[in-house]
Amino acid sequence: MAIEMKRRELLRLMSMIGTFGVVPMSWGGVAAARNKVLVLLELNGGNDSLNTFVPLTQFDQYKALRPNLHLQADERVKLDDEFALHNALSGLMPAWHDQDMALVHGLGYEEPNLSHFRSIEIWDTASKSDEYGEHGWLASGAAKKTKYGIDALVLGRNAGPVTGLGNTVLQAQGLLKGFVAKGRQLNFKKNSASHNAAYAHLLATQNTLAAVAKDLLPILRNTSTVKTPFPGTQLGKQLAEVALLINSGVDIPVYKVALSGFDTHRNQKAVHQRLLGVMGAAVSAFRQEMIRAGKWDDVVLMTYSEFGRRPKMNGSGGTDHGTAATHLVMGGKVRGGHIGKHPILPVKDNANMQFTTDFKALYQTILDKWFQHTGIRLADGNLPLFQKLS
Repeated sequence: MAIEMKRRELLRLMSMIGTFGVVPMSWGGVAAARNKVLVLLELNGGNDSLNTFVPLTQFDQYKALRPNLHLQADERVKLDDEFALHNALSGLMPAWHDQDMALVHGLGYEEPNLSHFRSIEIWDTASKSDEYGEHGWLASGAAKKTKYGIDALVLGRNAGPVTGLGNTVLQAQGLLKGFVAKGRQLNFKKNSASHNAAYAHLLATQNTLAAVAKDLLPILRNTSTVKTPFPGTQLGKQLAEVALLINSGVDIPVYKVALSGFDTHRNQKAVHQRLLGVMGAAVSAFRQEMIRAGKWDDVVLMTYSEFGRRPKMNGSGGTDHGTAATHLVMGGKVRGGHIGKHPILPVKDNANMQFTTDFKALYQTILDKWFQHTGIRLADGNLPLFQKLS
């Protein structure tokens, strides 16, 4: 009978962990007096950065490559003489004017892989195209435990950038509040099944969930700490939870969220407009809240994607898998403006752009300058991404 009870408990725990997971990893916290935070926003599917950040200095070639897909004047907002922004992201214009948003151009790597699964693995592990990394690029850090015992929080898909080597990543497929409410129902149980490694691991996971839920549920219920209205989209709700945790002093150094749907092979214009609208509204609200709460100087938000899209539109009104792309980095200490050189648009039909900035150099800059983990080497040198940091 006791064995049967354990089997039932095992199934119950497995069903819960199927929806909400605690993933082993190794991110030590941050040693600074104020908690420095990195928020990763994955644009899943491969965002078309050419229609996100339009290169005005190459507009004639851009228009020729995309006769029915290029952005018309009323579909874009001018940043400066060199670039325009998709008008769905117009809510980010205050960040551009305040010079706390940088566009990092031409991000990519040598011998690019155009498979969704392999390329996101390369970006997650900061590996070369012919290397297979064993852990995420944020999985090595200073040996310091956080107060709440959580080294990264992932809301949604793909914990790859923070997975590996031993500490604790909390991953919930939807919103954290639902996860901790369910976890609060679990009771601490003494491990009496040392002979059963799988069951012992699940009991340890259950106890971790219960402890985390006990600490975090009261914080998540106190939504009064966030004053800015966030959009009711999933991404908006997730970034509102991130803001709530940051405002409440929870010292998680890395948060990751994702927005899916960017694999726009067909009918791209309407789909891309909607996705960028979701992204722009959520990120704008997050920035406003961090400024209001006096936390913006402690936060960096960065987008990334497995690849960009081809410059030439396809026959279905969309774009196929590409290579180099522009991504944005925002934060109170970010040096706003353009970083790196935008690739030259190809003249040949269906050719891809050549990357001009190794994405690992961006990661290295985050590690060296933001988190000050100077012992980790992913690339040589840093990008001019930050103002003077204390």
